[in-house]
Amino acid sequence: MFFIFALSSVKILWTVFIVLFSFNIVKPPEILSPHIWITILVVLVVFFDFIDGRVAKRFDKNTAQRRLFDNVSDICVTHISYLSILYFLHWAFWWYIPLFLRDAFLFLLGLVVMKKARVVVFPGVVHKVGRLVLPIAAIFMLCGYYGELALVIALLFFYITLFDYYGIFAVQKNMNIQEPKEILNEIHLNSNLVGLRNIFSQNQKLLPPHNK
Repeated sequence: MFFIFALSSVKILWTVFIVLFSFNIVKPPEILSPHIWITILVVLVVFFDFIDGRVAKRFDKNTAQRRLFDNVSDICVTHISYLSILYFLHWAFWWYIPLFLRDAFLFLLGLVVMKKARVVVFPGVVHKVGRLVLPIAAIFMLCGYYGELALVIALLFFYITLFDYYGIFAVQKNMNIQEPKEILNEIHLNSNLVGLRNIFSQNQKLLPPHNK
């Protein structure tokens, strides 16, 4: 189990190097420009974020604890890398505000649902792809190739997935769940955007929670 958590932590290591290079605390080898080094590190973060889940499933170690750790580390890696790249490129800080507001709102909604409905919501394929577009935008930004447009599109994807989360949360928080406090059920979002459709439909649908 330690190996799985260690593998999930490798992306944090690459994020540390992004910070060191972006803030010029450590100078990267001069065989490549700092822009290229940071781009490579972004790719490595995405690669290790992808394979840790595959390896965990391969060895039947994809536990709720691992998924929660992975989700929290994803958020930390995303925000730290994003802020570092904005600093490195000398972009205005207000570019960070939409991302901060989105994840702060999502975090608070998640706490409310966990407390009231005893449910933890895990992202689905669409939500993982939605998070993937941000490092893709970061690469466009670093390469100076329509970086602002790429970032706007990435943030748009982020807010679409936020509404999908909200649609599920809005239903779940009104559920009267009689579960012991030590029991947490799981909901794994799918690619059908059920939560988003709940916002515009009177016939609200639920994804069935289940224990792990």
